[in-house]
Amino acid sequence: MASGMDLDKLVQIVHNTTGYKCYERKLEKDEIPTERNYFLYRNGELSRADNGKYKRQFYLSFVTLDMKEVDEIGLIENIRGAGLLFERTEIDYGLIRNTDQEAQMTTFILYYITRGVC
Repeated sequence: MASGMDLDKLVQIVHNTTGYKCYERKLEKDEIPTERNYFLYRNGELSRADNGKYKRQFYLSFVTLDMKEVDEIGLIENIRGAGLLFERTEIDYGLIRNTDQEAQMTTFILYYITRGVC
């Protein structure tokens, strides 16, 4: 990934803080997690920051079929160690396709500063 953020460290921090696995959002059909609770991540939009640098949005989503909760504040504080800064969270509810299984997704909207395009 790009400067300003350490993806391997992020995955380790998420697992160590929450106990849940973390996957890239672009999964192939045969890579869909079998766990009922997990994290997904992806890069987001790029915008101009101060001093000629750029700000890259980063989305970390906690998907739970069991309506589990994670220590949001602890996770937010710990992921700073991977170079990510917190902006806000968004919570969505829905049904898993072709089932009556309800799911909740809490997305942490984060960002990191980089000097060049990622």
